Amino acid sequence: MRQLARWLSKPANAWVVVIIVTLLAAWSALRATGVESDDDLLAFLPQNNPDVDAFRQVNRMFGSLDLALVGIETEDAYDAAFLERLQRATRQLKETRGINHVLSLANVVDFAPDPERGGVVTTPLLYEIPRTPEKKRAFRNKVSAMPEVLGRLVSADGKAVLLYCFLTYGADPLQMAERIGNVVNENFPNDEKFWGGGPFVSAYIYDSTKRDISNLTPWAVALVVALLLLTFRDPLGVLVVLVSAGIGTLFSMAVMGVLGERFNIVLGSMPIILFAVGSAYGIHIVARYYVLRQNHPPAEALSRCVAEAGPVVMAAALTTAAGLLSFLTMDIAPLRSFGLFTSVGILATMALSVTFVPAVLCVSRFSRRPVSLGPIA
Repeated sequence: MRQLARWLSKPANAWVVVIIVTLLAAWSALRATGVESDDDLLAFLPQNNPDVDAFRQVNRMFGSLDLALVGIETEDAYDAAFLERLQRATRQLKETRGINHVLSLANVVDFAPDPERGGVVTTPLLYEIPRTPEKKRAFRNKVSAMPEVLGRLVSADGKAVLLYCFLTYGADPLQMAERIGNVVNENFPNDEKFWGGGPFVSAYIYDSTKRDISNLTPWAVALVVALLLLTFRDPLGVLVVLVSAGIGTLFSMAVMGVLGERFNIVLGSMPIILFAVGSAYGIHIVARYYVLRQNHPPAEALSRCVAEAGPVVMAAALTTAAGLLSFLTMDIAPLRSFGLFTSVGILATMALSVTFVPAVLCVSRFSRRPVSLGPIA
């Protein structure tokens, strides 16, 4: 560590580190943008479990979980205009790529005995739109006499209907939720709608997670920046800590992109965790440098800073990474991914704290006076 400290205290070497890290940051940013999202809720089930394997096989064969439900409230489900819209929406959904079958009041099949030939005759229950009060009453009475339809495709009071959208195996839940939502909203813009089933649950979790991260990240960054400004009273010291934590986070996501790992719900919290935890390592280095800079020249202060604070930072980071790597023993795949790539980010931030942060201090501090620490340092 002392050899590294002496090496980094030379401006030429420090510039080499800054340039290399800058190139690494650019590469990480490019690779991180290619990481795709994974909203598979079944990934949270344990692997190599006989019950789970049987569950997946049934789902693969029959699509038992690949089902989207759409409930629509209306004044009169037997109204001709409403049935026309329901019929049109059912047809459009059936033609939508990724949907294997659609079931609604508009296309459910009616089974009736054949008195002439025997056997059963199948005809659409809604053979024609009932446009007269008599036909409407007859259609409603017929539906009321069918327990497989009443309470399943249309409510008993005739004020709500339910559409079943059976997806093809492997269809992307987020895309299917969006496509189904577009068709339904287009045909029923003013009716109250209710969404259910796996695709909409996945979409809700994904959107909620994305929204929470978008809302929490600025607050987390603002809090860290405020604490750093109170501690260092120097924008450059704050900036170098934030940049090192940000590059470490980007590098972790870049590794995900290289390995083809998808960004799941659990990994959604990784950037905030890395930013909060990883910035602590840079804070130790910068704070120690400012203390030593009060009584020592820049080169000596930087060399002693890395030699004294470096081992402490490395010990803290390695302990954290070891704890995260213990997630690899778990049966749940998303948690294993979280432990692995968060530990990669922690180690990357640690490496940047003992190399990049001192290098930036070296190339920027030789011509400047030492900065006094704030009251909370």
